Amino acid sequence: MNRFKSIIDSLDVSTRRKRRKSVVLVVEMLEKIRFAEEGYMERMPLNLHGSQSYADADYSVDCIIDAIVALWDAY
Repeated sequence: MNRFKSIIDSLDVSTRRKRRKSVVLVVEMLEKIRFAEEGYMERMPLNLHGSQSYADADYSVDCIIDAIVALWDAY
């Protein structure tokens, strides 16, 4: 975690252009997480599609999509 914090702390977001580029990076990371979560859901057996684990994963995907949309709207 400290490695990621140092990477984030080192980002230069002093201009709007640099912040926009940073948002693109964040969105790419969120997309990667979303695809992993959707893959997790797809690998679940059909009998677990009504389970709390499936619902939690589905909610996570929805939240990630909302975050991506909000970031695109911001920039």
